[in-house]
Amino acid sequence: MRKWIIDLSTWQVLTPVQWATMVANGLSGVIIRASQSNAFVDNRLDEHVGHARFHNLPFGLYQWIDPTRSPSAQADFFLALVDKYQPAFTVADFEQYWASWAEWYNKVVLHQDVQLTVLRAGAIFTNAQAYISYMVTRLKIPFVAYSGAWYINGFCPQLVDLLNNYPYWNASYVSWNKASMTVAEFDAFIANLAPGPTFLPRGGTRWDMWQISSHLPLPGLPALDIDLVKDDAVFNQLFGGQGGPPYNPGGNGGQVFKQYRVIATLGLRVRSSPAVAPNNYLYTLKFGTIVVAYQVQNGWARIKPDQQEWSSMQWLEEIAS
Repeated sequence: MRKWIIDLSTWQVLTPVQWATMVANGLSGVIIRASQSNAFVDNRLDEHVGHARFHNLPFGLYQWIDPTRSPSAQADFFLALVDKYQPAFTVADFEQYWASWAEWYNKVVLHQDVQLTVLRAGAIFTNAQAYISYMVTRLKIPFVAYSGAWYINGFCPQLVDLLNNYPYWNASYVSWNKASMTVAEFDAFIANLAPGPTFLPRGGTRWDMWQISSHLPLPGLPALDIDLVKDDAVFNQLFGGQGGPPYNPGGNGGQVFKQYRVIATLGLRVRSSPAVAPNNYLYTLKFGTIVVAYQVQNGWARIKPDQQEWSSMQWLEEIAS
């Protein structure tokens, strides 16, 4: 059966049960956004990496490339994260065609009637070429490029000649014949996609991974980007080098990513640190509230993946998986 994976960023929130459901139904790997150029680190990076490692799923990290920013500065920013998280491979996401993020925000987020200033194809290509050249001389793991025909054909046709030289992850969505499928129906559907993407960039000579949808049609799962790996040889090339110890976000200690139920009848106080005085708390969790312990340390559980919010384990009951 063809291996399928998911790609994640700050927009996807998955519970431990949903992770376990996907793993039980064939999820083979994960690609996780590490950063938006050198502007910021994705605020769910720790969370997604931790869940992937908890389920022994190999993962890659990707970086959104901003053609208006320094290629070397973006690469150095990403390389520091690669060194920290030890992915199996890296991905450069090429899809930005606008020159101004302020214009993009006004148009896309505020829905204003704004005309985006489009970057010249030569500027996009020069930035991408410099970024790739800088990265591949410093990486000891595979480098992958992500884009789609809509972007390359429309905004930078010469980019295809550059991307043909590296493993290529192509965005080209398909239409599901049902909004929700059984596992058997899903397996049969992706098996029928064997010939590969319908739309490759003009002049494209390869594809190694294929982003086929922003919706995974299995019951009980949220909207997710789903991807296919071309074959076992590609999977082993990209995902086969994963190694390193389990990663516990925020520090070492205890079992992470387990679900617990609050059993304090009057509610459970959440503090910014186990050392904070009992009366100096952030808020109270009601009896019966379900939380996830992202870190367990000395009888305390951190219940937010990217914030310091702690609760006493004395009043948390583990929920069997």
